[in-house]
Parts: sequence; structure tokens; C-alpha cells
Amino acid sequence: MLQPDAPVWELLLPITLLGVANGFLWAPIATTATRNLPMSQAGAGSGVYNTTRQVGAVLGSAGIAAIMQSRLAALLPGMPADADTGGRLPAAVQDGFSTAMAQSLLLPAAVLLVGLAAVLAFTAPAHLLARSGRSPPPSRALTRRETVRRRLRRRYGPRCRPAPTGCGTSPPRRRAGRCARRRSRAAPG
Repeated sequence: MLQPDAPVWELLLPITLLGVANGFLWAPIATTATRNLPMSQAGAGSGVYNTTRQVGAVLGSAGIAAIMQSRLAALLPGMPADADTGGRLPAAVQDGFSTAMAQSLLLPAAVLLVGLAAVLAFTAPAHLLARSGRSPPPSRALTRRETVRRRLRRRYGPRCRPAPTGCGTSPPRRRAGRCARRRSRAAPG
């Protein structure tokens, strides 16, 4: 925890580390946020990501400021509101002030743990699952071919499959499938 007699370098070292880490953090997060979007939705996805980041920054700042204010009011109840705010803190309030500032840093730590729990619940992207040979989760979107196969199986039975496109005709056209042709031949006419 922060102490009133902590040297300045002990504060500057973690602040410098946070500044450097921010430089390496935001570009990969922006790339990750939009990597699975189709090109037609990449602009909208980027806008949603930036808006979410800005709203999160504002809410985080406001939350830390509110906790600082409440902890200062609880730990330093005798401080007048119009007290001189310049210069060093009086020795009588240094301990309460540093305790209030240290307690206000617990909010970012709690939010970090909640974020970690949320990230652990994410699923792997489909292109990474394909590279590793694992099957994607069942909730993924169906391709056009899979959708056609399911419709044919529901309509004509489990052995139906779509006919290849083209079938030697010009211009290429899609036929209903092998089972549909059989049914139309078998139907009394």
C-alpha cells in the first residue's frame, strides 16, 4: 500500500511501466476487436470498439474519483472544504490521505479480475480452430452449402445432397439435387 513517506521513484516506476504498456496494448486490442468481422462491417466494428473504449475510460475515471472522494471523506472527516490545497499535506492528514488513495486503487484491480473472468469465457476464433484441426463450436454460423444440405435433408430425407453447380449447362445454374430429380420422375404425371 502507499505510505506517506514513499520515495517519488517508487511511484514513477509503476507509472512509467503503465505508460509503456499502454503503447503496446491498444493496437493489438483494436486488431483483435475487428479481426473476425467481414470487410463490409469493419468500419462499424471499429466504431463500436472505440465508443466502448471511450465510455469505459469515462466510467472508470468517474468510479475512481467517486471512491477517492468517499474514502477521503471517511478517513479525513475534520478537513474543511475551503482548506488551502497547495503545498505539502499537513503531517496529521498524510496517513489518512495515503490510505484513501491506496483504497481507491482497489477498484481497478477488481475490474481487472472481472475482465479476466470475461475473457476466459470467450471462445476461440473459427480460423484458429480450423488451423488446429478442432471443430468450431456448434453455435457458429452455417455456410451456404451447409444450409442447403440441411434444407434438402429436411425436405427429401437424409441421403439427399445438392447437385453440383453448372451440371454442364450454360450458363451455370443450381439444381435442386439428386433426390428432387428422382421424386419428380417418380411422380405420376
